[in-house]
Amino acid sequence: MNHEQPFDAQPQPKELPDQKQVSERAKSKRFPGSRAAEALLLATSLLASSHEAQAKNSHHRDRTHQHAPRKEKQRTSSSERISLNTDKDHGLEKEVKAAEILKLRMFDSEEDLKRAIESGELVDIHPDPDDGYVIDAGLGELVSKEVRPLYASLLPFAAEHVQSIASEFHQRFHRKLVINSAVRTKTYVDDLRKVNPLVAPSYTSTHLRGTTVDIAIHFPKDEKHQEEYRLTKEEQQWLSAQFLKLESGVQAQATIENAHYHVMFYPQMDEAQKQAIQDLDGHTERHQPVEQTSARGSASEHLNVSLSGHADQGMQQEIAAVERYHLKKYKDERELRQAIKSGELVELKPDPDDGYEVDSRLGEFVQSKVRHLYAAVTPFVAEQIKHIAKEFYKEFHMKLVITSAVRTKQYIDLMRESYPNTAQGYTSSHLTGWTVDIAYKLKDLPGRPGFVMPAKAQAWMDERLLGMEAGEMGQMTKEKMGASVYHLMFYPPEQQGKK
Repeated sequence: MNHEQPFDAQPQPKELPDQKQVSERAKSKRFPGSRAAEALLLATSLLASSHEAQAKNSHHRDRTHQHAPRKEKQRTSSSERISLNTDKDHGLEKEVKAAEILKLRMFDSEEDLKRAIESGELVDIHPDPDDGYVIDAGLGELVSKEVRPLYASLLPFAAEHVQSIASEFHQRFHRKLVINSAVRTKTYVDDLRKVNPLVAPSYTSTHLRGTTVDIAIHFPKDEKHQEEYRLTKEEQQWLSAQFLKLESGVQAQATIENAHYHVMFYPQMDEAQKQAIQDLDGHTERHQPVEQTSARGSASEHLNVSLSGHADQGMQQEIAAVERYHLKKYKDERELRQAIKSGELVELKPDPDDGYEVDSRLGEFVQSKVRHLYAAVTPFVAEQIKHIAKEFYKEFHMKLVITSAVRTKQYIDLMRESYPNTAQGYTSSHLTGWTVDIAYKLKDLPGRPGFVMPAKAQAWMDERLLGMEAGEMGQMTKEKMGASVYHLMFYPPEQQGKK
């Protein structure tokens, strides 16, 4: 489980420019299309020096449990999107309705883009060398090189917001943001959906409006990138704070999609339009923590959600529970062996008819001969997992996958070498044997097929875990960034209901 500082602990973002000033300044700045090659060169330079830039931060890499699909092909379905301003993801639906309220038109074709750029309706965002961002090499990759520059365009106010945020980002962190996607056309989205059916259809995608940009969080080293790129924990916290401030001012809708920020910027609007967009949330004060109240709330609103490594109430409650219940923490494999031998811990060894299985990569940071030690939990947790899995299998005819169980401080130290955003050894409840992770999404890997838990199955799990949390059986968290897992910490049965 991730362990970060809450949003309100971050530096306050700077005041963003007035919308009228935004539009006027952006209209006056026209980036020459011939700079596409220069942008690519800058991107290559950025990626080649990413390790040097990241060395300036104590936590130089962010935990990502799976490599993200790259660039234009990584857009996911709405069920996998996470709105920054709420645990309940309604970002895509809100974008579509906001576009209607603001009467934003769609761009149908490349000829439409050309005319819009010539008239100043759209501005080319290929950066100058001193701008705080670069254009990803994969932007517009489904079309010929001759017309790709057209897709590096935005409406003036959106372009100005990108320039403003990127400029301060560069000043703070001494590296540049990477723009994955900007405007798209209906024909481009239709072609993209042939490659990736999970991409939002053209009639819903606000990329067609010229208001929306994707900003990379992570992409792997591949044939188009000399080095892996990953925003650090601190960088993600800062960016999220900027976007939340924009949302608070009804200037944007920000969403996290697997490996990038998806941000729809709003133009200047009248009070009626502003109120209509605020009303899409059902309330105006949207950035308050989710209250731990009763089982009557919806699961999607009640379950805590880790956003891009940001701490939620779940982590704080887990730390408190470990202290309150005086739970033992395991330091090394010797202690695990002793605990298993004494019956203090039991290994998860599912029978063929059990409704769960243990992920083949569990314990991957140690030698194979000792991995079985890490597939252990307390007897009570083992019984609870078996019970939940049995019900789940009966309902959906698929098995739950346990991706993590007990960990030792020694193991976490090894894990943090690859994923520095992993909760530190002294904070992770995995050290106690009372916590397991259950995947709702896994990436395809050699020897292990991936899967995505269907939406109905996730809803069932949400409600099931919500009921357990309401009964004070434990702290249940749904991690939606990095590791796509349900993170379940159970309380000792004799302590349940004694918060």
